[in-house]
Amino acid sequence: MMVNRNMVLSTLVACVFGATNIAAAQTSKFDFGRTETPDFHQAGWTIFEQLSNPATPLISVADPSTGWTTTFIGPGGSGTIAGGRDRDPFAATLGPAFTLDNVYIDFIVGWETLSINNLNPASTYDVQLIMFDDNATDGRTQSVFNVTDGLNELLGVGDGPGAGGAGASLASDLDFSVFGTGLSPDANGDMVFRFTNTATGDRSIINGLIVTQIPEPTSVTLIALAALFMHRRQRIRS
Repeated sequence: MMVNRNMVLSTLVACVFGATNIAAAQTSKFDFGRTETPDFHQAGWTIFEQLSNPATPLISVADPSTGWTTTFIGPGGSGTIAGGRDRDPFAATLGPAFTLDNVYIDFIVGWETLSINNLNPASTYDVQLIMFDDNATDGRTQSVFNVTDGLNELLGVGDGPGAGGAGASLASDLDFSVFGTGLSPDANGDMVFRFTNTATGDRSIINGLIVTQIPEPTSVTLIALAALFMHRRQRIRS
């Protein structure tokens, strides 16, 4: 009986570590911006930067840990976008409680649709879309819609182009972001977002994004069962 218990425990632990490793690997972080400013690359993030006026669609390299990519489409579904831009790094690093300084400094501007690709259609995901422009002063905001698979759901309104004004300060990594939770890809594994702003549709900006696969309930159950078995085993030994 002890051998069987140990075998069960060993199997559970192996499953838990496998599930945990899969869950831990299923997060991608993309840093968007301007090709001429390589010093502003956020360490550990997948870099996708552009020169001015590139043709769309623009497809990023794949995150090596997940295989996920991102795609930008210009206004009206085709054409070019304004491309990458950068801002004064000092104005973007005044806040005391954040670490994404290189993400905030540069960004991609002038597109309409952003998609995250190669996801698992059977899974759900959390998304943080980071949008900050410290140099503009026109006060426009931008709205983000989830348009995946024919939806037209407002995710939120970001402070977007011109919200902070010159010299705006960031208080944390959560500032100037719009969040989506529990989002489902379409049958092709894509999630699609449309951006607009309060004046025109051609000033959409994004500095970066974080997308995380929500762990399957099976993984959570395995972790709980393994913890229970280990607790019981320790009690028997003591």
